[in-house]
Amino acid sequence: MAFFDTPYLREERYFDSNVLKRVIKEGTGCLLAQNCKVTMLEEIYIETSSSFLSLNPQKTYKIISYPEGSLITNYDNILMTMKVGEEAWVKFPYMYHSVSEASWDTIWYHFAIESADFTPDLLSLPQFMPFLREHKIVKGPGVIKRVVEEGIGKTANVTAKVVYNYEIVLENGCVVETLMAKNYLLTRNISPGMHSGIHLSLYTMRAREKSFIRLPPGYHALQKFSSNTLWAQVLIENIIFPNDLVFPQTLPYLEEIDLKDNYLIKRIVKKGSGPLMQGMIKVWIILEGRLEDGYHFQKPKEEIVLLNGGKIYSEALITGINSMQRGEISWIKAPPEYHIYKDGYENETLWMLVNVKEYFESFPKLNSKMTIDEKLDEGFKQLEIAKRLYSSNTKRECKTIYNDIITILKLKKDGFAELSEVNKIKFIDVKGRAMMNLALMLINL
Repeated sequence: MAFFDTPYLREERYFDSNVLKRVIKEGTGCLLAQNCKVTMLEEIYIETSSSFLSLNPQKTYKIISYPEGSLITNYDNILMTMKVGEEAWVKFPYMYHSVSEASWDTIWYHFAIESADFTPDLLSLPQFMPFLREHKIVKGPGVIKRVVEEGIGKTANVTAKVVYNYEIVLENGCVVETLMAKNYLLTRNISPGMHSGIHLSLYTMRAREKSFIRLPPGYHALQKFSSNTLWAQVLIENIIFPNDLVFPQTLPYLEEIDLKDNYLIKRIVKKGSGPLMQGMIKVWIILEGRLEDGYHFQKPKEEIVLLNGGKIYSEALITGINSMQRGEISWIKAPPEYHIYKDGYENETLWMLVNVKEYFESFPKLNSKMTIDEKLDEGFKQLEIAKRLYSSNTKRECKTIYNDIITILKLKKDGFAELSEVNKIKFIDVKGRAMMNLALMLINL
């Protein structure tokens, strides 16, 4: 029966989906491995534009092996996905086979594995290769790193850029993925498609180090082999370290203050002045964050914090801001139970650098029931607040203050003449400045 008429049980693809394998009959036992002796039936069909030409079928006695340092062939890689008793059709495009009679054609192999002698040279399989030392990356039957060649310099750390090559094989030596000269930025979170076992191991490696890494199920990203344990041979070409790595817990500070239970701590870097922020309506801050390993998880960012409600903040941030003054810069140490960051930081101790730029204590307490003296005194206080806010480029609240002063200081007909001489001077000063400043703001908008 020709292969195109043969029903198959399942279909697999290899080498970026270029090589197609259709399993006709399932095999038993373990997968074929390097250096095992195989007896099998092999047929080759050449695919042309109009037909399929058959080369002579033959029973083959084969040893799956290759010289040290050479690349395993695509042919052998496919054989090492099969078991004794398995039968399959395999399609190789012209660039993926070495049949000279069809060097520019697509060919189909018909493989039927009859027997295999599993007496390989175990030292050719990754799990049995000699190594200098072993390092457990994940406890239990998890990720293990076996160093074959020692590296030099420092181990990679968070935000370092690692240039490396790797080859991933099954435990029978079948190569399932190869990657050359990958540039990978180490971050706290594992990038999509990255093998988590390799990601975790990179933190323990140095430049020029060569290691085998055991990747059990759950620690590699190859779905086709999700139930298999894989081995990655990783070679570190270079490690580029960042210049901005800062460990916040080691930085100098002026004063340390316990905000709560010796867990929530503030370290003052620069003292501020004026009232504490507790009780204010709004506080303008610059906020950035780092982990204790130096990872810069939040770059400096301007934020407006509403202290009178309307938005949920972490206990660490609110408690820290309430204890600060205008112009103060402080580190706030936030253990996991005191912050609300997610995305992998739930169990991390964070250090937040808070820079209080400005604050707004309250809107004008002006109302029509106040006496003229009370209105003028309150108006003068609000002008001073608006002046401070304007100098910090906080104009929205300034506009509100000026409008409120102008509105509340409207007088009845002949009301100005009834004012005392002192209040006339105050009235002209307060309302005049409010109107002039509001006009200047509108002109500049």
